[in-house]
Amino acid sequence: MAGAYINRIGTAVPEHDIHQTFIGFVDQFLPERKDKLIFRRLVQRSGIEHRYSTFTPNENLEEAADRQGFYQPGQFAGTGARMARFETHAVDLAQQAVEALELGEELSSLTHMVVASCTGFTAPGLDQQLMERLGLNPSIERTMVGFMGCAAAVNALKVAHHIVRSEPSAKVLVVNLELCTLHLQETSDIEVILSALLFGDGCAASLVSSKPEGIALKDFRVATIPDTRDLITWRIGDAGFEMSLSGEVPHQITKALRHEATRNDDGGILRGQHKDDFDLWAVHAGAARSSMPSSRGSTWTRKPCAGRGACCAISATCPPPP
Repeated sequence: MAGAYINRIGTAVPEHDIHQTFIGFVDQFLPERKDKLIFRRLVQRSGIEHRYSTFTPNENLEEAADRQGFYQPGQFAGTGARMARFETHAVDLAQQAVEALELGEELSSLTHMVVASCTGFTAPGLDQQLMERLGLNPSIERTMVGFMGCAAAVNALKVAHHIVRSEPSAKVLVVNLELCTLHLQETSDIEVILSALLFGDGCAASLVSSKPEGIALKDFRVATIPDTRDLITWRIGDAGFEMSLSGEVPHQITKALRHEATRNDDGGILRGQHKDDFDLWAVHAGAARSSMPSSRGSTWTRKPCAGRGACCAISATCPPPP
């Protein structure tokens, strides 16, 4: 059976760095001095220096966070307006990421497209918009991976992996795009504000094929952690999408990885192998507040990605409601 490889990777972010603007803007929504101090301390500990957005930062933060006026205190934009902005801005950023692949004439030979996103939905979708914008073959097979959060990127690669294994001549374009800053909430809930602190707008594109160049996709392994479904939620509200991200997430992942390392049987993530048997680990990390458990006492340690080799992908997901 043919193997699948990530041959190329391209990335893109919008031009506006909004990290400091965000910090200054949300400070007015924290009425308690204690919450302001907690927020500022966690901002410093986050390790985040830059986050980018399609919105242009505003100078007068008492008036609005952005020059477009989406985020005016007391009248944040509704979900419809946010989705309309996704429809017009997402394809521009996706195009930049695909162009960063420098595929040239190879664009015309793409056979499949897999697009993952959870921050905006329209029909026709981003997949069709991108097909038309790039002038791709109209018969290209398109698949959308929607509303799966941070784990979606891994699932998109998994879809590409299966396509290439079943059709060795396939050339799969994988696009992962999020416009997270579309969903800023007007709230004094410090947990919600801290969740927004972690995310920005960005896009990654990759070419996956059977050509033995780049990173070999050898395996995808999934473990669902019991009794954690309420720790990460992402729901559609009247004023954008509403995120809940508990500070318990790193602890639960740490505990789960310790359990996997201890059991190490055919039914676990490692399936009898050792973590060092893999050259590369593709892991959703995040900032210090939701950092990889390897930095919190887990026996799984970080090591640099080096050379070509086997890649095992891990993503932590929470089970859906029964």
